[in-house]
Amino acid sequence: MKKSAQAGAAMMLAFALIGCSGVSFTVHSAEDEAPLVTEEEAEGRMIADGPYGRLSIKVPEKWECTAYPMDNDLMTYGEYGFVLHPEDANEGDLEIICDNDFAVCGTNLDTEETVIAGRHAHIGTYNNSTYWDFITIGEEGPQIIAMHTICDSWTDEMWNAAMAVIEDARLNTAAKKGCVWEYAPESENLDAGVSMDLFEVSPTGAEVRIFRFGGDEDDEVSYGQLFTLEKKNEDGWEELPVIAEDAIFTEEAYIVPFNESSELITDWEWLYGVLPSGTYRMKKTVTVKCGGNSDQFDLYAQFIVEAPEVKKTYDGMFRTYYKMDDGTWLCDGHYYNYRLEISGRMNNAAKDSTFVYLSNIEDIPFDRAVMASGLSSDLDDYFDADEAVFVGWSD
Repeated sequence: MKKSAQAGAAMMLAFALIGCSGVSFTVHSAEDEAPLVTEEEAEGRMIADGPYGRLSIKVPEKWECTAYPMDNDLMTYGEYGFVLHPEDANEGDLEIICDNDFAVCGTNLDTEETVIAGRHAHIGTYNNSTYWDFITIGEEGPQIIAMHTICDSWTDEMWNAAMAVIEDARLNTAAKKGCVWEYAPESENLDAGVSMDLFEVSPTGAEVRIFRFGGDEDDEVSYGQLFTLEKKNEDGWEELPVIAEDAIFTEEAYIVPFNESSELITDWEWLYGVLPSGTYRMKKTVTVKCGGNSDQFDLYAQFIVEAPEVKKTYDGMFRTYYKMDDGTWLCDGHYYNYRLEISGRMNNAAKDSTFVYLSNIEDIPFDRAVMASGLSSDLDDYFDADEAVFVGWSD
């Protein structure tokens, strides 16, 4: 995540109030902003929330476990889940993941249909290995997937513990939360060798990637800012109504080099608002120029939103943010558990100042709140976007 600083009015006020030390502070959190402990957590299970459901497991004794959310880019496969490791093993990890479209290479692969904890499953083994290479649980997506890296140092006891984790893994499809891009044939044009997909999808925006994987190397491929969103209903796809009157897109042309990609961060909150739960797709037009000829075609990137509903909208001094009906807060595509009102008095100030943050950190010291509001020239004083965000001051 990139670190960001507030400027302008924040900097001016901070300089007007600046002091060095001796400040006192109190932290106020908004009423009812923290989510309740889940049933799985109450049972001592680790959870990983995602758009296909809440994945949960029990961690064996003497095992380490890390939960990874959507868009983590750290897991071997899948969208979200867990990586486990026996403390006494020299190497090797067990991954328990959730995925909606699991596919593997079939070369030298043997598969066995079985039943695991009353659920239909497949066990896959490559090259007649002593132990399985992957296990899928569920008839179709979304599925629970178990995979592992090289585990030559594992004992039979460790393999048995791994199987116990797999047999006990749960996917609660009624508890969906998050957003994800999904492949659809309309997301690529095979003749032109161009595709579109999305990263870091949220109810307010996404990062768009246009990739050239084929076509004529001498062609010029480009796209612009313009896009539209459609929502899937019983009859097909319906274009979403816009909330911004006389919306205008700038006319930049972004060139996509051959065998490379071009990325563009796209915000649709200003045009469509915060998207409620549903299946959507983004349409963008791609232009291909060859000599004096020009051709255009549309690509569609499909994505799923599973999100709480907006309960109240706040127009902060720097950002618009939202209180959701599950008690969380949404700002710039990130969810936060707390809204903190952090008060204190700087040296030489006539009265206290109260800084408002949305945060996944329960307590932020007053001096850190001041520096991270735009005053500091040191980027280390600022929060990552998934940790906290400064939204303004409170009267």
